[in-house]
Amino acid sequence: MRIVYCSETGFTKRYAQLLHDKTGLPVLSLEEAEQTLEQGSTAVFLGWLCAGSLQGLKRAKKRFHLKAVCAVGMADAYDAAALASRSGLGNTPVFYLRGGYAPDKLRGVHKAMMAVAEKAIAGKAKKAQNGQEMIDAMEHGADWVDPVQLEAVANLLNNT
Repeated sequence: MRIVYCSETGFTKRYAQLLHDKTGLPVLSLEEAEQTLEQGSTAVFLGWLCAGSLQGLKRAKKRFHLKAVCAVGMADAYDAAALASRSGLGNTPVFYLRGGYAPDKLRGVHKAMMAVAEKAIAGKAKKAQNGQEMIDAMEHGADWVDPVQLEAVANLLNNT
């Protein structure tokens, strides 16, 4: 089994490395895994959320047998069950990990999308109970990566 990840700004890659630290499983980017692992190899996949879609998941599903999936995003909570359902993951365990926001690392279309979304997110955040945290994140970036968030994933992988 391998840890396979798709990362845009580095938060998902960090989680992949932290999961390696907890499990000892080798880590590969999705591109590396597609070039080196056989079709049907078992993997845990970590990807980043963009507009409710888990980046890299379609490619990973076509190539690998997924033992678990981790979605990394900015929100303090996310409906992993709904993601599993709309992504056709069946009984594959899906976990949500809060990552961060690094506007200076965004490129291309994602940078343009977030330039528009930042205003909407900040507007909604003003009405939310802990909205100032998200407003600050939109202005300065944020890093919520925490190895504790990986405990359930590591327990699953270590007990199989």
